[in-house]
Amino acid sequence: MFYQLLLKRRSHLQTKIKELEKKVFDYPKENLVLTHYGSYSKWYKSDGKTSTYIPKKEKAFAQVLAHKKYASYLLEELLQEQTLIDSFLTKYQSLPRKSELLLKDESFLKLFSEHSSMQSNTFQKWITEEYEKNPKYPEHLNHKCLSGEYARSKSEVIIANTLFTHHIPYRYECALTLGGITFYPDFTILNPSTSQIIYWEHFGMMDTPSYCDQSFNKLKQFCHHGIIPSINLITTYETKLHPINSEQIERIVSDYFEF
Repeated sequence: MFYQLLLKRRSHLQTKIKELEKKVFDYPKENLVLTHYGSYSKWYKSDGKTSTYIPKKEKAFAQVLAHKKYASYLLEELLQEQTLIDSFLTKYQSLPRKSELLLKDESFLKLFSEHSSMQSNTFQKWITEEYEKNPKYPEHLNHKCLSGEYARSKSEVIIANTLFTHHIPYRYECALTLGGITFYPDFTILNPSTSQIIYWEHFGMMDTPSYCDQSFNKLKQFCHHGIIPSINLITTYETKLHPINSEQIERIVSDYFEF
């Protein structure tokens, strides 16, 4: 997972480096030199050999050089980061793959595959068996997910699609009875790595006072029954001014699940 994140970061760096290289090239050839005298400062332009004073009336030119200086330093930092990532990726690729060698041992593979088959059957049963769904307001299920089912909001579709594309089994609005009260968490998830059940509640109207009150009352009931945020409960929030996006969901999924 970390390897994939570094590859993604490296690709992002390459794009930013190209943009900055072009920007720095298009700036004037001179560089800004600042000298400080107590609370005062003076601006100079330097060609690498000599420095020439920039008068206050040419402040606009000094500002351009200031932007060049910042862009140059940022470019230098990104290039250093890219070098470090390249070094790590090279070393990572040369690591011995003991796990791969194990799978070439027929005796080991037999033991391993039998256990894996049992786990696979457990997951398949959990995924395919029927479960009690939320019967309320079926007319609000208007947003289609990649799995073919329908969700109540576009944000829930993003969550469902992210789980689906990473092969993380889940149930949408599956009944959960706590203290005699039936809840329907947005997502009931079976962690493929640990077989642990994790719940995910998305609260999409936190700028509505009544909705906000209901949300935290629900969280209180969950906590009273051992379903705790950041342990076995994922919670996400949004308002009209601050909607959630796919990148945020991707980061959350990568934090909680190995893929």
